[in-house]
Amino acid sequence: MMSQRSKRELAEAIQPRYLKGNKKEKGRILDEFVAVTGYHRKHANRVLNPGWKTKGFKSPGRKKVYQGEVVLALEKVWDIYGRICSKRLTMA
Repeated sequence: MMSQRSKRELAEAIQPRYLKGNKKEKGRILDEFVAVTGYHRKHANRVLNPGWKTKGFKSPGRKKVYQGEVVLALEKVWDIYGRICSKRLTMA
């Protein structure tokens, strides 16, 4: 079993050769990398392609509507009403 550090070092060593290769060579290199590291093939492909660290995931859900003092005021109102759900709060 390889450590994460050694897997990262192996990926950094293989990446230039992977990027220069044609489709057949990339497939062979990817097969070897998967066999050594135990990664899933799709994950190994993402690791060996450039820019895989810079791309992040979007946070799920909607963006915040209220900010700052408005949030504090709404929390006070919510506390006054006993922290009821939003549907009941709009009817109150």
